[in-house]
Amino acid sequence: MKCELKKGELIKIELCSGENLLRCLSGALWITTGNGVDYLLAARGSSGNLTGRHALVEALEDSELQIDRLTTKVPSVGHLSSGRFRFMAEA
Repeated sequence: MKCELKKGELIKIELCSGENLLRCLSGALWITTGNGVDYLLAARGSSGNLTGRHALVEALEDSELQIDRLTTKVPSVGHLSSGRFRFMAEA
């Protein structure tokens, strides 16, 4: 799944068990996992294999995020800040 975030937007992601990979396709992202590990990703960077049940993602600038192996429940991605948030169809 891909999504766009505007600078300052914050989302909470429920991770599934097993491998979870978050990739910054453009912009810059700050990711904090439920086990207290932080990642700072620039364009084309990835988080590696995430553990834990949740992650918070903040856009440090306008960014595009790729989420792999996310739970399929719609409420698992929550928009926590004011502003625009939308999912993009995968190509």
